[in-house]
Amino acid sequence: MTQVVLNLPPGVSLADFQTVKPEPLVAIEPAVLLEGYPQVGTPEDVAEHLQLRPDAVRQLCRESKLRAIKVGNLWRIPKAWLEEFMLAGGTAGDEE
Repeated sequence: MTQVVLNLPPGVSLADFQTVKPEPLVAIEPAVLLEGYPQVGTPEDVAEHLQLRPDAVRQLCRESKLRAIKVGNLWRIPKAWLEEFMLAGGTAGDEE
């Protein structure tokens, strides 16, 4: 069993703290998040919509975690595949 030790200032007890319930998470439809995303986008487009770095998006593509098409040395991500990735919680393509 793990023991937790709290170092509270003198005169302060745990009863002084209020328990706060977190707000429930709100699900947002991919269509709303992908408003303005082209039918076939680049890693930069995906990065902008998912608030990631383009290099992180390319890594997801290389690891087949995000379905993509490679044309020469350029990645292209169709909107439908990005929606699939988002609905799967970022695990589309992980089929082990």
